[in-house]
Amino acid sequence: MRAIIGITLERHRPFPAFVIDRHWNVVRTNGGAPELYEGIDASLLEAPTNVVRLMLHPLGMAPRVQHLAAWRSHFIVQMRRQFDLTADPGLGSLLTEALAWPGGMAPIDESTGGPAMTLDIDTRIGRLSFISAITVFGSPVDVTLQEIALEVMHPANAFTDATVRAAAAARAEVRPAR
Repeated sequence: MRAIIGITLERHRPFPAFVIDRHWNVVRTNGGAPELYEGIDASLLEAPTNVVRLMLHPLGMAPRVQHLAAWRSHFIVQMRRQFDLTADPGLGSLLTEALAWPGGMAPIDESTGGPAMTLDIDTRIGRLSFISAITVFGSPVDVTLQEIALEVMHPANAFTDATVRAAAAARAEVRPAR
């Protein structure tokens, strides 16, 4: 499974992809689209980087996320479902923390409570739009795999596709040869 995850992360570049644990912490990333993380408070990027804090905290991506109330609702619904299934105190604490941040909530419907939602976010290279796919691994006998998920973010429009590819190409040209 490690090899499959590694291949997926590598081949998904220049678009972002992450492995996250059951507490929404980033276990591994491909480093795609670093522009998404510009301007985020350094404390939110320290290991373990938590996806919920990264996205919804007022010092994270939240100020740049379009339709933040809908995004907050999307995360809150997912976290509540997960907490209801597991009663994990770490998830409960994270949920309480997230509910305390500003940003409002949108009505819960298929767009906020469903498995996928478009992320539209302002960056220095323009407003990027992604839709993610999440893969959960494991079987009833492999608890370790059940506790991780692989999230890959796909460009949701032609502008995002072209812009992220161009930014990655520009970064590659600037890197010194090894």
